[in-house]
Amino acid sequence: MTDERKLELFLLRYLPNVVRGEFVNFGAVLVKESGEVSGFRFAQDWRRMECLFPDTDLDALQSMQAHLQNELRETSNWAEFCRIFNNYVSSGFELAVPKSVVTNDVAKELEVIAKLYLDSLRLKHVTKGSGKGAIHAVMEREFEQAGVLRLLQQRTSVAAYTVPEDPLMIDYLYHVDEVGYLPLDRAEANMVFQLVSRR
Repeated sequence: MTDERKLELFLLRYLPNVVRGEFVNFGAVLVKESGEVSGFRFAQDWRRMECLFPDTDLDALQSMQAHLQNELRETSNWAEFCRIFNNYVSSGFELAVPKSVVTNDVAKELEVIAKLYLDSLRLKHVTKGSGKGAIHAVMEREFEQAGVLRLLQQRTSVAAYTVPEDPLMIDYLYHVDEVGYLPLDRAEANMVFQLVSRR
C-alpha cells in the first residue's frame, strides 16, 4: 500500500454569465504540493451543459477542452498550465477555489471526483403516469400492500347511481351486502379509510 498524498483539487468550470453565477464543471486536476500535476480528468458527457446553456457552441467548447487536455498531457507544470488556461477566461472558463484531497491512489480518486463533479446524473428510467393515472397507480399499490385490494370493487360505472348515460367510473368502491354493511372487519375498514384519507 502506497503512502497517502496530500493534493489540491482544481475544478475547471464554464461560467458564461458571471452575474447569474451558473456554471458547469468540465475538468478536474489534482496538483501536488510541489506544483506538479498529479492527474486530471475531463468531462465526456455534455448533457448538463446542453440543459443549462442550450445556446452554447458545444463544438467550440469541446475544441477548447481538447486543447487544454493536450496541454496537460505535454506539461506537468501547474503554473505553466494556468498561464495557458488564462487565455480562455474571456470565453467563460474559470478555475474554482481549490479543495484539499488526501489519497493513496490518484486514479481511483479521479474516478470518484468525476462521478461527483463531472458526470451527469444517470437516473433510472421510470415510466410514470400523470394526473389521475399516477394517483390511481399509487392507491392500488397501497391497497394491495395493505391486503385490502381484494375487498374493493374496481372500475364501477357511476351510471348505476346517476343516469344511464353517465360516463364516469368509480375507481374503488366499498362492496355493500344486502343489509348495507361492508364486508370488512373494523381493522380492515380502518386501514382502507387511512389509505384513502392520506391520498
